[in-house]
Amino acid sequence: MVLKRKKLLLSLCCFLFVCGCYESQFPLSSSDTSRIDERLIKSWIQQTSQKNDDPYRLVIRKFNEHEYVIAFSDTPGKEAHLVRAFITVIDDAAVINLQGIDSLAPKNRTFLFFKYVITPQGNLRVWMIDKDSPLLKDRTFAAQAELHAFIKKNIHNDTLYKEAWEFKPAEGIQLEMS
Repeated sequence: MVLKRKKLLLSLCCFLFVCGCYESQFPLSSSDTSRIDERLIKSWIQQTSQKNDDPYRLVIRKFNEHEYVIAFSDTPGKEAHLVRAFITVIDDAAVINLQGIDSLAPKNRTFLFFKYVITPQGNLRVWMIDKDSPLLKDRTFAAQAELHAFIKKNIHNDTLYKEAWEFKPAEGIQLEMS
């Protein structure tokens, strides 16, 4: 059991490192004020540009009145990762606050942020806040309000984000869980 947990944590860390996600000790808001976007609750598969790429598969489910549980994997047959998520709306933009739930250790429970839209075709398009963004260079935030104010100021600044990922709805996605 401990070995499985370590493998899962290592996989999640590799995912975060490869993605270049900005990590924060603070969410953008409290999940208590979040509302569920019912359009997210389904299975999704990433649209990749390379035929050899393994697309990410997401299964998003409502956890309670304010939060989602998301299972994701990029490798068929491999164990999926679980995260909790909730939405913060800043001006006219919806941002997913995503937090790993594999460990209770505070250093392993950081937040990642993804601005998203549902396209007219019904696809999910997400932009990850990029840890290498020049806007974040040498920036630290002492509190949630400070982080929120910074994101609000830059919510429409494209240099804050990595390239968009697009997911289309998918039926019958099976993810391995233990």
